[in-house]
Amino acid sequence: SDEPWLVEDKFAIMAADPYDFMRGSAALHFADLARAAQDRPHTRFLQSPAASTVLIFGDPHPENATVCRADPTDEEPDPRPTVELVDLDASGFGPWTLDLRRAALGLAMLSTGLEGCEASCRAGAIEALAEGYADVIAGGDSADQGDIFADLRNESRTEGAALQRTEVYAPLNARGGRTMALGTANGLDALSTEERLVLSQILSEMPLPADFRMLDAARRYGSGVTSRPALRFVVAWDRGDPSPEDDALLSFREVADPPVFPGRAVARSAAFENNGQRVALAAERLWSRPDADPRSGWAPAGGMQFKALSWTSWFQDIDHIKLQADWDDGSIEEEDLWDLGEDLGRTLAGSHGRARTFAGDDAQHVILTDLRAGGDKARLTDELLRDMAADLP
Repeated sequence: SDEPWLVEDKFAIMAADPYDFMRGSAALHFADLARAAQDRPHTRFLQSPAASTVLIFGDPHPENATVCRADPTDEEPDPRPTVELVDLDASGFGPWTLDLRRAALGLAMLSTGLEGCEASCRAGAIEALAEGYADVIAGGDSADQGDIFADLRNESRTEGAALQRTEVYAPLNARGGRTMALGTANGLDALSTEERLVLSQILSEMPLPADFRMLDAARRYGSGVTSRPALRFVVAWDRGDPSPEDDALLSFREVADPPVFPGRAVARSAAFENNGQRVALAAERLWSRPDADPRSGWAPAGGMQFKALSWTSWFQDIDHIKLQADWDDGSIEEEDLWDLGEDLGRTLAGSHGRARTFAGDDAQHVILTDLRAGGDKARLTDELLRDMAADLP
């Protein structure tokens, strides 16, 4: 970043919250795993080279799980929301076990903020993660079953229909149009001349609806952890309808290089033309439906690569702070955390099963073969608990 204060802000966020420290330190975690160490326990998995070249998310911690909604159509007027791991910034070809390890660490970090969730509570979530993953890789149903994602779906339907986020960040003005609500409270600032030029280039290159009409735009600050210093824009837009029903928000964000995976990972330069193509390919192959976010796309601008994502209340993310509050008031309990672990494992396995290896092989077959050769679900659970115990401190 050419704005050092944003990097300082990232480190301040990491210092203030253990979960955010975990989010911002994936590259350090991977570098640590790649170090040569005599006392490092070995895995019984990754016995074939192909098992280390699966298309993976790279950092599928719980907050990366999002309820998404495709555009309504005549054939599907009320599309069922799906759960996707939408943040693909760390995606690439690498060991399938790495996604499980980062997911287990994310669940462990989440549990440390829940008063009364001790070792057995934490272990239960990790065991459920392995259970859900192994079941789906072996051919089971990948649909999530727990209340946490069900609640997010309900919020998606209720808040999405009310245009809640759009009304907050781009309220209607006296002329019936939308004006971005600038200010530090919303993390939005007016665009500089240079930023307007970059945004104009993005819009000219990005695949957008033919009737796309920009109503207003702003620079966005204060979002993400690893990507906090990245250049972000928010655009209020519609399709030309004079009513507010088609109004929405669209986010554009610079995509930087991913962390380097440990193990026999494929060099990103050998697999992708650029970071925009990398995240687009990951969305196409890993999401349960490619149009889960119909605004997803990428474009080059100003020597950078940008990705587009919908930023409306139809899209609902897991928030570890909100889960902590729900835990404190008794809205969720130990079993809900375990259900979240199982659902995260199911989502991961469903995505891995749809993917391919770098050589184009069926990833589900490669992983299932490797899983059975390494000792199946029981051994996977043991290794995840062992690795979580090492990674957490």
